[in-house]
Amino acid sequence: MITDPLVLDVACRILGAWAILSGAEWLADAPRWAEGGPLGRDLHRWRSSRWARSPLFDALHGARGLTVLGTIQAMLGAWLVFDPAGPLLPLLALGCIVAARALRGVGDGADKMALIVTAGSILQAIGLALDQPVMTFAGVLWIGGQLTLAYATAGISKLRLTVWRNGQAIRGALSSYMFGCGWSAALVRGKGSAMMLSWIVILPELLFPLALLLPSEWLGAVLGLFLLFHLAISAAMGLTTYPLAFASAYPATLMLGQSIRMKLGIA
Repeated sequence: MITDPLVLDVACRILGAWAILSGAEWLADAPRWAEGGPLGRDLHRWRSSRWARSPLFDALHGARGLTVLGTIQAMLGAWLVFDPAGPLLPLLALGCIVAARALRGVGDGADKMALIVTAGSILQAIGLALDQPVMTFAGVLWIGGQLTLAYATAGISKLRLTVWRNGQAIRGALSSYMFGCGWSAALVRGKGSAMMLSWIVILPELLFPLALLLPSEWLGAVLGLFLLFHLAISAAMGLTTYPLAFASAYPATLMLGQSIRMKLGIA
């Protein structure tokens, strides 16, 4: 069973970079969550759930709570970037911070992937500290498996929708007022180019599980192409934290692919 500490080291550095960037974004956005702001606590008073009326919800939902969470997250990210050795404590703390933000109901796909990587990295850190390869590999399997499922299910979901198969969905996303920009709108202006780009997205996502059977160099190249895809989407739609969140799962995915190939005798 393969359990390379370098996988955890690289993942922690990338995850730390995500935490710094994400924390900085939440700090910049904090004033919008103040009382009377566009996302303020007073807008949620109509909610009847017990959680929405709790003091903890108030503490987490206000601008001050968001500022504290964002600051701590950025500091934990710097810890992981510059000192990833023995990362259990900052990983546990980062997991709590991201989970607390999720409780506020404001997390996005990047937050979810970062939380998955954090949980898997915690398992790896515990396994390495206790010399338990099974637990270490469980962390690798959790991260790599979740990334594979995320890509494959995204491809399946798009394949089932007519607006994705004919290119309308990607044209709308890349040329909208909120998410689009000049160059991305021009890229999908034609019906044929929009459809072609749509299938360029669908097929790699749909077939990604098969990439785990490729040699490490080829799997790395496939992941590199997916990273370029996330960077392009980030530039077009302003989803700045997505590339780092997904990239933090790539080291474990590479190890998972190697483990599968060795198990099948095709390494």
